[in-house]
Amino acid sequence: MPLVLLTALVLVQIYGAAERLLLIATALTASDALFELASLVVPMAGDVSGFPRAAILLFLAWIWAASVRAVMVCAGRQRPQLLQGVLAVTAMIAIGFFAFPRTEVWNEPAGEQDPEPLAQERLFHLQGQLIERALAAIQPGRPGVPELYFIGFAPDASQDVFVNEMRYVQRLLDERHGTAGHSIALANSQEALEEFPLASVTNLERATRRVAERMNGDEDTLFLYISAHGYPDYRLSAVQPPLELASLTPTALARLLQDAGIKWRVIVVSACYAGGYIEPL
Repeated sequence: MPLVLLTALVLVQIYGAAERLLLIATALTASDALFELASLVVPMAGDVSGFPRAAILLFLAWIWAASVRAVMVCAGRQRPQLLQGVLAVTAMIAIGFFAFPRTEVWNEPAGEQDPEPLAQERLFHLQGQLIERALAAIQPGRPGVPELYFIGFAPDASQDVFVNEMRYVQRLLDERHGTAGHSIALANSQEALEEFPLASVTNLERATRRVAERMNGDEDTLFLYISAHGYPDYRLSAVQPPLELASLTPTALARLLQDAGIKWRVIVVSACYAGGYIEPL
């Protein structure tokens, strides 16, 4: 826009018609929105047709013709002013197109985007080690002593509140109910990828099976704490970019607990629509 206004000032000086400044400036800028739209469409059309250079030249010719026509209508056709005006318009287009690179300011260039943490190779391969360590750390129960086992599941990395809630509950049970060595926490979090195994349905199934193997089924109790967003169909949100994870459902949770054979269990679901878990469980 400043370049167009500067060109309008040059044109009124050439024609000696200061009173037409607003008219000429309006004529030059009237089609600016259309030109902006075309500047987005033309490169795509050029890519599809295979002749991007021809498409760009056609676009420039269109802008030049429209601008020259605006000068002729608003300032007149007399020479040599018209020739000088055409030169001014040509300079405006050349400067605007070549001196100022056109970028989509609302999009960050692809080369500058930070990769998702889990897309980094080291963190990706670390996940396998984390789940194996966590499973191996679960200690067997003591016969004749009723004990509490803990599984934490926070599958939504979009907000830290879920992993923070789970972390607090785990610490509380470790301190007050002796679940240290009898607990495993699964969480999706961009900031805790090196701390917790992924909170996937597969890892949750592995965790329940391992707890079932370690606990004394007739006397020990599982405390399962789940924290996430809930949907009207009772699915729980599962977010960990760039992965696409399956959502936990009431029927899936009931099935994996039944398959694990855990008799005594306390289940807390901290999520919207959590009531949908009551009947299946």
